[in-house]
Amino acid sequence: MGRGRQLGTAGIAIATAVAGLGANFVRAQETEPSPLLTLDLVTSLEADNNADLDPVSPGTTVTLAEILTFGVLSETQTQSLSFTASGALEAMNGPGGGDTSFGFEDPSVQLSYSREGANAAFGVSAFYRSADVSDTVSTEDLIAEDLIVDRGSLKTYGADIEFQYGIDSPIELTFSAGTSVREYTDTTDPDLIDSTRDEFGVSADVRLSPVTVATLSADVEMQDESGPGSTDRDETRYSAALSHELRRGLTLTGDLGFSDTEITESGVRSNEDAVLAGVGARQELVNGAVTGGISFENRSDDPDRLSLNFGREMDLPDGSLAAGLTLVKFDGSDLHVLANLSYTKDLPRGELNVALTQTVTSDSDDEDVLLSTLAIGYEQAINSYSSINLSMDVSRSEDASDGPVTGRTRADLTASYSHELTADWDLNVGYRRRQFDETGGDKAESDAVFLTLSRGIAFGF
Repeated sequence: MGRGRQLGTAGIAIATAVAGLGANFVRAQETEPSPLLTLDLVTSLEADNNADLDPVSPGTTVTLAEILTFGVLSETQTQSLSFTASGALEAMNGPGGGDTSFGFEDPSVQLSYSREGANAAFGVSAFYRSADVSDTVSTEDLIAEDLIVDRGSLKTYGADIEFQYGIDSPIELTFSAGTSVREYTDTTDPDLIDSTRDEFGVSADVRLSPVTVATLSADVEMQDESGPGSTDRDETRYSAALSHELRRGLTLTGDLGFSDTEITESGVRSNEDAVLAGVGARQELVNGAVTGGISFENRSDDPDRLSLNFGREMDLPDGSLAAGLTLVKFDGSDLHVLANLSYTKDLPRGELNVALTQTVTSDSDDEDVLLSTLAIGYEQAINSYSSINLSMDVSRSEDASDGPVTGRTRADLTASYSHELTADWDLNVGYRRRQFDETGGDKAESDAVFLTLSRGIAFGF
């Protein structure tokens, strides 16, 4: 999906460094032993005529950044450890040369560890990131509030843990827990609220026969917000599902669940119950699969929801295609048609990627929101030393029922040229355009040119 989005100078360079870090991992794993150490150094220079996406541009901001990305990867047949840390020393000269600053920006840390045994598996991960609010739109875990443009910064951090026992046995148990935190600083939009989300889950897969599996699960999700008008939600879900594989690759599934949610809004407590049910089918084909299903949610306070979905997965000679169509109907609202698409195509000297995602989710005010993202990425090699890259990312949030949801759209178009100067040094130059549109509110646009010079080092020990 163009894959980093609405990034500032340090963000662009860090994205470049992380991409190089992944490439170093792959290249070095072919020749170097584990553990593997990688180091990426990136010097970035950018000029942006509206760096903060203000409705009226105050002028051009020039930013010089030196970015360091450090990574460690250790893998054996039974366990894997990965650690990545990055940050930028950034000097910025604001519009008119009157606002000059220097500091450490965009720190980011990711850690993951997994271990597999004969019939058990364990995994744990943790992350931390701090960035400007207007630079935080990402295709991963996108929520409606990420489309808001505001001054200030956002810190996100959390951890997850999962343990599986009885893998490939008649009864397989899975235990999971996770926490994630969002903290805003110096923002003005009332919808940007600090929140903490804790999740706990346990499930059991019971193999009734070689082709029939029953799944029982219980999950608890607690979301606490802080600030004026904050809302706390404690939700408990219980579900039972059955999967049965028929002849010729046809698998039928059915599930039934119940949820109980306790909501505390401005000190007022209420409860909402919901019954969820669904059936589905998956037919394996020579070149992929066809899927379909129907689901229903009966909610005590909110409108009931009925969904019907169809999907097709295909293995192509030069790529892959996965497409889906979902029809969603809320009581008292219009029918929503949601599309999902993932398409990759290998070109003679490059690659084309297209991804479209549409989902119905909830915002910080517990209103139903239709969230849509479209991303197109194109890479074409010019020769063995240089290539061009084009990417476009568009995200939009809008009302999905009858709530007072403000529609927002953010778009990002990037074009860049990459050249391998030596075996160790790479040069990137490019242009980036950003746009922001809020229904009945502000509109903003930004044009920027950038240059990055990077070097990657990888070695084992």
